[in-house]
This record gives sequence, C-alpha cells and structure tokens, in this order.
Amino acid sequence: MYLQYNITNKQNMKTGVKGMAKAIRSDIKNFLTQVRQTIKNKNGFHLEDREKNMKALINYNIPIDSVKYYIEYLEVEHYSKGPEPDDQDEYDHDWWFFGREIDKNR
Repeated sequence: MYLQYNITNKQNMKTGVKGMAKAIRSDIKNFLTQVRQTIKNKNGFHLEDREKNMKALINYNIPIDSVKYYIEYLEVEHYSKGPEPDDQDEYDHDWWFFGREIDKNR
C-alpha cells in the first residue's frame, strides 16, 4: 500500500519555488530540511483532524503518535509533486506531496 503525505508550509518556509507542478531535487531537499527543523520545535507539527486522515491511519494501522516519525523520515525519493497553492487557504500556503510504500502485502 502507498501512503500519501500532504505537507503544507504553514511556517512560511522559503524554498524559492512556488506554484510549480514539480520541484527540482535541491528544492525538495531544502523543503524536507525545513520540515525537520520545524518539527523539532515544540509547536512545529500539527495533524489536521480530518475524517480522511483518521480513516487512512486506521486503514493502515498507524498510531497517531507515529505520523510525526513518518514525516520526519521522508526522503527526496518519496516526493510526488508540489509545491501547489492551497486554494482554500487565506494565508497563501503551499502544499507538497509525498508518498511511501508502507506494506507490500496489503
């Protein structure tokens, strides 16, 4: 099975890339570095309590406490697309999309 992560840069991370369908490797590495630094801060991680998020965690049997771990250990190879503007956001945030195989047998 494949688990997709949608990560927004609500911390106003500066990547030098905006609104592109695909980012280059160095931009992805920079973004992931900034994500890790943000997560290390006490309030740098928030799992949006949406029904689809909770269903995915239940479906893949992933404890909520493990989500932060999975995001911290994303690599460039897990990149799918982004950054893309969040059309439903009044603060001009962008979304980055990552995915990883979590269980080949499901």
